[in-house]
Amino acid sequence: MVVRIETLQKHPELKKWLGKLDGTIDVFLMLQMNYEVEIGQKSPDEVAFNFLK
Repeated sequence: MVVRIETLQKHPELKKWLGKLDGTIDVFLMLQMNYEVEIGQKSPDEVAFNFLK
């Protein structure tokens, strides 16, 4: 996972939440989610929401 230092400095609470996602998104899942947005015409918000359910 890649996060800008500036983002973590502005929002230090993100570190805790992003840590929970560490190791949960592999290459195949990322490809699937990108496909849903690019080909399936779903919004990134919708795809992210469905992943986090």
